[in-house]
Order: sequence, then C-alpha cells, then structure tokens
Amino acid sequence: MSKAKIIKTEIYKLNVPLKEPFVISLGSFFDATNLLVKIQTDNGLVGTGECSPLVFIVGETQESEFIHAQKIAGLSPEKMAEKALHYKKSGFPALIDS
Repeated sequence: MSKAKIIKTEIYKLNVPLKEPFVISLGSFFDATNLLVKIQTDNGLVGTGECSPLVFIVGETQESEFIHAQKIAGLSPEKMAEKALHYKKSGFPALIDS
C-alpha cells in the first residue's frame, strides 16, 4: 500500500463571540480565536483539527499559529509530524494530531 499524499490543505481562522465570558484566573475571554485546518489526501481521506492558542498559556496567538499552519501546508504527513515536534510548545501539534 502506498503512502497517502496531501493534495489540499485549508486553514481557517475561527473567531467566535461567546454568549458568556470564559473566566479563568488569567482573565476573562469574550470570544474564541481558534484555528481550523482541513487536510485532504490523494486517496480521499479528509482530516480536520482545531487549536485554541492562548498567549498567556502557550505563548502563541491565532496569527502566529496561522503562520505555523501555512508553513506545513502541502508537506507529506511525515514532514508535517516532524514540523509539529518543532512547534511542540505551542498549540500547533494539537492542531495536526486531532
């Protein structure tokens, strides 16, 4: 069986206002600023992943995670996993492990 090849990667910024503030010890959040990635392979598989970067927790923002996601777009699954290890302190590995 041949290895799957990624043929399409879509990256979306998800900005969702919350009905009620999300309150934690670090402060209150009034919206979710997440990322969604959708990946399609040449054999028809489609996968999605989402991350919720919080600068206070992982040191990353929606914009910095978007840049990371753009860097892996079009890579093989093996190279994608290798890049994820490079970004392991951010929320980015969760994005492509989901």
